[in-house]
Amino acid sequence: MRITPIWSMTFSLKQDKDLLCAGLILKPHGIKGELKIQPLTNTPDLFSSIKKFIISGNEYVVEKARIDDKHVILKLAGLDNRTDADKFRDLELFVDENNRPATNENEYYIADLKQFEITDGLKTYGVLEDILTNGSADVYCVKGDRPFMFPAIRTVVLSTNLEEKTILVSAEELEKVAVYYDN
Repeated sequence: MRITPIWSMTFSLKQDKDLLCAGLILKPHGIKGELKIQPLTNTPDLFSSIKKFIISGNEYVVEKARIDDKHVILKLAGLDNRTDADKFRDLELFVDENNRPATNENEYYIADLKQFEITDGLKTYGVLEDILTNGSADVYCVKGDRPFMFPAIRTVVLSTNLEEKTILVSAEELEKVAVYYDN
């Protein structure tokens, strides 16, 4: 199983199931009203499939999106020059649930998995509090009687049930890789 960590970093930015932070607007790009975005996803090419974003509570239609190195260059309707674009500097860019791209099989939005119960079928270990996406494997942070984290690898995570809001893990494999910590 692979998480598609779309719009979440290790820190959570005003994120819930209805509105996901897609990126941070860094600055204007050029003189035609384009914005340089720091995407909060490991798949920035998804920006090209989104038709509308929300900034400061207002909805903006996407005219064009392209990838530029590690950033996304975004042209929104109504932003026609650098002065218009400069007003959006340092703001967060959100996508609502109706406009976010569909996921493939065994891909999930991080926000959709938060608060899922971590269980081996017999014992409940706690709830998924966060997912770190910095290395070769995502790391699940679990809040329970004894907080811990573990890599989300196939040998540990057996299945994810969206309807029951559970993540089934192998108790034996979990014991080998779990790292416990104090709050």
